Amino acid sequence: MLCPSAPERRQLESPARIVAVVDDDPSMRRSVERLLKVNGFVAEGHSSAEAFLNSADVSQIGCVVLDIHLGGMSGIALWHRLRDTGTNLSIIFITARIVAVVDDDPSMRRSVERLLKVNGFVAEGHSSAEAFLNSADVSQIGCVVLDIHLGGMSGIALWHRLRDTGTNLSIIFITAVEDEALEREALKAGCVAYLHKPFPADLLIGAVNRALEGPPGN
Repeated sequence: MLCPSAPERRQLESPARIVAVVDDDPSMRRSVERLLKVNGFVAEGHSSAEAFLNSADVSQIGCVVLDIHLGGMSGIALWHRLRDTGTNLSIIFITARIVAVVDDDPSMRRSVERLLKVNGFVAEGHSSAEAFLNSADVSQIGCVVLDIHLGGMSGIALWHRLRDTGTNLSIIFITAVEDEALEREALKAGCVAYLHKPFPADLLIGAVNRALEGPPGN
């Protein structure tokens, strides 16, 4: 995704060869910088849109690898700021679609988060349906790994709440309870997968990949 195309490479074969990387995730920013450098580019990192505006010499920049969802000024806002001031830089937008894990079993939740992270996904955990509703930014979530039998609001109830409010997130249900009628209902209604605990790691990773390949809800 981050490897420049042939036209982008030709564009960077000018005296202004610096690729600016603007991302507030230090690990991601360093990874992108390393990738660019091993492919022969000069890269410089900036931790925010404001840091870029304050320190970057735009006359030396060939293009900007720009995270859309920055803290403070967003990547989109930075792009508009640059265009409004007549700075016409080529932009490569990047964004992470977060996999939310909602499970009231702390051990299970941490295990699923670890599994997702070692397979390259960005994961965030929530201990209940209510915690998810109170703190999750659904605009940044690609799919939800959702325990059906939560304390308080159930996973099914959370799913219905999201759909009733027009939030059409892809759902992967997980459960330790055998309930064939509930499984049929969930699959008929369009969940990506219905996994029984303990499930093989490859089944979950495959389901997450399917969920993130298409638009939300597919």
